[in-house]
Amino acid sequence: MRTLIVSLLLVALLITASSAEMLVTANPLGRGKWDFKIVGMQDQTLMNIENATLLTYGGYIGYGLRDNLDVYLQIGAGNSSDLPHGVDYNAASYGLSLKCVLLNEGVSMPVSVMIGAGYRSLSDKFSSSGVSQNGSGSQLGISAGVSKILDPFVPYAALAYKQTNSSFSFNNSNYSQMDITVGTEIILSGQGAFLIEYTLQQITPKAAGVPCYNSNQIAAGVSFALRKVNS
Repeated sequence: MRTLIVSLLLVALLITASSAEMLVTANPLGRGKWDFKIVGMQDQTLMNIENATLLTYGGYIGYGLRDNLDVYLQIGAGNSSDLPHGVDYNAASYGLSLKCVLLNEGVSMPVSVMIGAGYRSLSDKFSSSGVSQNGSGSQLGISAGVSKILDPFVPYAALAYKQTNSSFSFNNSNYSQMDITVGTEIILSGQGAFLIEYTLQQITPKAAGVPCYNSNQIAAGVSFALRKVNS
């Protein structure tokens, strides 16, 4: 029985470690412009375990390849809290994503619309009753989003689909998920901004006996933009 409980809990932790945050609007960075973000996320109610959370922190580096195409490098680490007695979990991840702006807000266009795709690599350590196991995984995702400038706010919404595979041997811990995100960027200056968002995740594990369920994530970040200086 304990083995089954540990297997179900591990699936939940892998889901939260892969993270659901967007923390980008549908507006383009612009060619030659850099964007740096320091971010933090908290996932709540892991597998409906009351008070169990995963706190993740990390950063983004974005660069405008073209006027409507941005690339982002992501790196982060997470630690769990309030898990069942004897269970511990921590994780690290890094990834690369592309954002293509299909429609850019302007005089004839009331909103910006983007599509995106990304890859994320996961590294995990799971411990139960003093026995530890290291694992790894990968995640592929696609997304679509919309945003609107209402100075100093830039509210945005996005829909994402992600597929995650893991090497952990407790059970088949592969899964898919649909994420619905709403948030806003708050422009602090010509170069600085603050972002906050909420994501509802619908999780579909492939492990035998693990039902579909919903999870919540709150994320926030501070952004600093740096434009290319022409010589």
